[in-house]
Amino acid sequence: MPDGVKSPGRSPEIFDFYSRALREGQTDHARVGWESAALQKLRFEALLQAFDTQPRSHATLLDVGCGLGDLVPYLAATGRDFEYTGVDIHPAMIAEARQRYPDARFEVADVFELADGAYDFVLCSGALSLRFASEEDSYAFIDKLHQIARLASAFNLQSKDGFNSGRGHALRSDFWHVAPVEVYTRLRATVPNIVLREDVVPTDAFYALYHDFCPALGRTALTELERAEVLAQRGEHALAFAALDGLTGPRAAFLRGICCAHLLRDDEATLWLERANEEAPESLDIIEALVHLSLIDEDLDAAEALVLNMRTTNADLAELRDNIRYPLHEVLLASGALERADRVAEGVESEFVALLMKAGRALASDDTSRAENLLRRALGLRPYDARPRPLLIVALARAERWVECLREAADLLVYLPANEVARVLGLDAMRKLAKQSRYGNPQGREAAEALASVRSHTILGPLVQRLLPKP
Repeated sequence: MPDGVKSPGRSPEIFDFYSRALREGQTDHARVGWESAALQKLRFEALLQAFDTQPRSHATLLDVGCGLGDLVPYLAATGRDFEYTGVDIHPAMIAEARQRYPDARFEVADVFELADGAYDFVLCSGALSLRFASEEDSYAFIDKLHQIARLASAFNLQSKDGFNSGRGHALRSDFWHVAPVEVYTRLRATVPNIVLREDVVPTDAFYALYHDFCPALGRTALTELERAEVLAQRGEHALAFAALDGLTGPRAAFLRGICCAHLLRDDEATLWLERANEEAPESLDIIEALVHLSLIDEDLDAAEALVLNMRTTNADLAELRDNIRYPLHEVLLASGALERADRVAEGVESEFVALLMKAGRALASDDTSRAENLLRRALGLRPYDARPRPLLIVALARAERWVECLREAADLLVYLPANEVARVLGLDAMRKLAKQSRYGNPQGREAAEALASVRSHTILGPLVQRLLPKP
């Protein structure tokens, strides 16, 4: 148990609440603190639906705060096949649950004493309704539930919004009433996949937390190859690679290569992609991935050979083919290999990509005026494509047209993160801007105006100030 956390199993207030309910309740649901049997079942159903998305025969299920074991007959009634274990902090409840359902397993246990990953699924219906010693203790309990679960955990909380909805539900001082979205936001910082439901009971918020698992995958009619592709697109590359086990063909080899590349297994990635390319030599997405890997490895010869040997009989793919050439063209220009860059640019059919390549070539030759004209034409063709803007910022900075330069940088933030925009702006250009702004000549006045124009910009203002040297 985390240092300083008080387990509900050691809280006399929580223990006394359930002792009183067990002693005074006139019905089974009242004896475990629920207002009706129907709502108890409705809560069971909402929580179990979180696990239905991944059918798994004889999956293990831990019922935390199981009370009298009422979930056992509900599982049977709804045809759900789990290897069930119920745990509770109250010995009297566990004793009665064992009498009622002798074939089920029940234990008196504190969840903080259970091993991580011990069960496939963990369900907790109602045990988090009462206040713990502190809110941090409640969050620690939620964290532990999810750690015990190998695949997913689900629980419900008392919603402050539901109790304030005007439906006659009064807030209770002994309940932990939460703002559902605030809890979601906090959990989302550490758990990759969360579902929040508020459509079941007005007073409850239901949460399902998943370990590297997309709930929609469980019931979607996908082939094994499609399933692996979805996992890869979600960024779960280790799971995707495992899902490809036993699958053959160029697409499977391609996906294995992509997964290996993201898992930083570059040599293995290259082998898989080369195998895919041998089986499907006209597949441009395979060639694009190989070019990308070659550029990462700084193997410009390999990248150039791939680009120049591309072949496809589909004229509609000319744009894609030219887009594969463009990154290599940029790298060759940056390395000063102008003749090789010109060779890569030969035969480009896309007007837009041709304009970008010609503009890059003009910048490499310090012809900023021609570069700007070409880039303006490219933006006229595709105003929402971000690729011309970094080049345009470079051209404007070289021409010391700072107001326009920073205006383009502000527009670029729509497409790129701030750190990338900072890289495009460049420290040298910003230092030159700061130095010029101190002079009273026309260039100095424009530099000062440029700085003033972005001072109030939410992102660009602080960004530029960080780039500028201290006075």
